[in-house]
Amino acid sequence: VVKELAALAQRQGLFLYAHTDAAGIEELLRRYPQVRWLWAHAGLGEPFDMVARVVDRNPTLMIELSLKYEVAAGGTLDPRWKALFLRHPDRFMVGTDTWVTSQWDRYASIQTDVRGWLSQLPRDVALKLAHRNAQRFIGLP
Repeated sequence: VVKELAALAQRQGLFLYAHTDAAGIEELLRRYPQVRWLWAHAGLGEPFDMVARVVDRNPTLMIELSLKYEVAAGGTLDPRWKALFLRHPDRFMVGTDTWVTSQWDRYASIQTDVRGWLSQLPRDVALKLAHRNAQRFIGLP
């Protein structure tokens, strides 16, 4: 099934959204390098060091940050994440994962929190993470 989806994505210029850990995303990238991959939740449970290694080693990988609360626990942007965003400003995008219906109840709070940690980045980088990278990734002007 994955092989067929990868072929379809390549033919149609689509991206695939991978809900997997670091080993899984690296295997997908290895097997299907022609596919544009978006890594859901930056691996969710993956620790920072593992995420950073995957990002550093895979220059075509895009990373989505919903549910990745440790990026700015307590409202303060973690310096390691800040350095990673500054090193790869074109590769990350914020998200909310509203597929989880409880996220709708917290939507305003989530946006406030995201805006808070984005404000701790240089404006050009914050705008990329907030929406410009996503627009570029899906082909919007």
